[in-house]
Amino acid sequence: MLPRLACLITTLFISVALVSPDLIAQCQPTVDCNQNGVSDQCDLDLGTSDDCNGNLIPDECDIESLISEDCNLDGIPDECDPGVSDLIGVGLAFGQGFGSSIDSTSQFTIVGAPLDDLIGTNTGSANIFRRIGTQWIEEIKIFGIAAGVNDQFGASVAVDGDLVAVGAPGKFFGRGAAFLYRRVGNSWWNYEGTVTAFDAQPGWAFGSSVDIQDGKLVVGATMTGTGTGAGAVYVFSQSGAMWLLEQKLQSSAEEAGDHLGASVKLHDGRIAAGAPGRDAGGATNSGAVIVFEETSGLWVESGSYQSGSPQAFGEYGTSLAMDQDHLLVGSPGEDAGDGAAYLYDRLSSMWINEQRLSPTNSDEIGLFGSSVSLDVRTAAIGIPLAGDDQGNVCLLRQENGVWSPVDNLISVGDQELGDKF
Repeated sequence: MLPRLACLITTLFISVALVSPDLIAQCQPTVDCNQNGVSDQCDLDLGTSDDCNGNLIPDECDIESLISEDCNLDGIPDECDPGVSDLIGVGLAFGQGFGSSIDSTSQFTIVGAPLDDLIGTNTGSANIFRRIGTQWIEEIKIFGIAAGVNDQFGASVAVDGDLVAVGAPGKFFGRGAAFLYRRVGNSWWNYEGTVTAFDAQPGWAFGSSVDIQDGKLVVGATMTGTGTGAGAVYVFSQSGAMWLLEQKLQSSAEEAGDHLGASVKLHDGRIAAGAPGRDAGGATNSGAVIVFEETSGLWVESGSYQSGSPQAFGEYGTSLAMDQDHLLVGSPGEDAGDGAAYLYDRLSSMWINEQRLSPTNSDEIGLFGSSVSLDVRTAAIGIPLAGDDQGNVCLLRQENGVWSPVDNLISVGDQELGDKF
């Protein structure tokens, strides 16, 4: 997504700003509302605490002391919660896939552009935005190390705290890779490492999906299995400065063309992995989701889920979202492409109480469930072909165990035909 350079290989160097002992010495507590041993003013100066409303009090203290409310429990004072706004990557052109992948926390949003041409054809990039007050400001644009043609860096992205992961399934002749970057100090993102599949073959597409949480990294490889495309998921854990393979996960009932790992979600010792190509119930590409749980240091398959009435080319498992108590699965091909999504509640190690969500009017039709997201008791479902392929988002909230639309459709004011929002 940008002008080409003659060189197809680039190395990213980022300097690290170190905090001097003199500055630390000046930060002994005077007023220390969060009781972290550092004065509030130094927390703000060093960037370890935010002050979105500019009252010179760390945001966490505003919330704790009830100066500010935080009704959605996202750690941001309600007066600072960002509204709907466009994120626009610098230097990108038409057709470079900006927005193909996205992940967000209360502070950072990372957006992939896997067809970015700045370094070479389809080398890809990822843009990191930081929330400042109610605005999202682009902080840095990152590229894969030794970027090459058709790497598709940015095909998948994930962020957890100060760490981001970016998938590049086209790297190394389609074997694929995932890259890690960590924020150091108040602005810089340093390259931390690259992980690959130990057994990768050309075309396996390791990096098709990624997720990270608490020092663990999960990477999907949809085309594993020589000529079969059964798919697999690789789990890595951080050990010092290294990321080490824990386990390769495969479905106990894998079939050719399952594409396990097309989507992955990691949350508190559970991994959900989509296999939208599985022929569940005998219906071609109806799809499935496989759930793994960590037990005594090993990941064990704990369940397989599918649509209550599998439909050919429903592709259940195309998208996933998971938190402590809920699992949301997109099935955009159901009902001849109108789409659907499925919500589950957790009971011990099982996911139950399926609720099927589907378009309720003509403005919601068009691959409903292509993307999904969960946040506490709020769910968002992407509908990229709604309207005249302009796209919309359906927002739902859970009340008394039932999920219902709260804002039927969310769109942006300057949408055009074919935006696929």
